[in-house]
Amino acid sequence: MREPANESTPALTTGDDSDGPQDLGLLVLLSTTQAVLHANGQARALLERLRLLQTPVERGTSGASGLPISVRGVCEEAQRTLSDRSEQNDWQPFEVSRVVGSADDSMLVRAFVFPSRASLTQTRILVTLQPL
Repeated sequence: MREPANESTPALTTGDDSDGPQDLGLLVLLSTTQAVLHANGQARALLERLRLLQTPVERGTSGASGLPISVRGVCEEAQRTLSDRSEQNDWQPFEVSRVVGSADDSMLVRAFVFPSRASLTQTRILVTLQPL
């Protein structure tokens, strides 16, 4: 059983879904720096597949997060929106979504952003990946 995370230092999970629901879909939890805090097994497999489909140049621009460029683009858009909203003291959760990929192999990427009034470093971004 996992220890509960306290709010100042979220627990990193191993992605072992054996003690949790199996039908949650493809989920990735990110910090505002795009560090992957958790990715379930299905999401890890899809992200790895997307990374392998990238060109060497795209792989080189994945940054420290290692997120594929298509997923990272949605997260960057969410971060720009978060920055604009925090300047206006708007702390309501919001969503950014985009269909990425080709006509034959596309997916819906949705970033749900949960701003933290206490600190932007405590803001979390939940990304769902839905193959279409």
